Amino acid sequence: MVRDKVLTSAVRQAYRNCIPASAYPVLILFLELPYDEVDVNAHPAKTEIRFREQNIVHKLVLESIEKA
Repeated sequence: MVRDKVLTSAVRQAYRNCIPASAYPVLILFLELPYDEVDVNAHPAKTEIRFREQNIVHKLVLESIEKA
């Protein structure tokens, strides 16, 4: 389990019209991308990650959830 502000933003934005703003959706995402596009050393406990192309990841996650 990891946290990322880009993913959190995309998920909350995708669900903005479906759930109250005070609710936090729980979901499992399977993202497949090259290893060099993800920094898993962003946090000592390995609970946070960073994407090299944050805007692209945000857009793809947002559009995928909205489409689903």
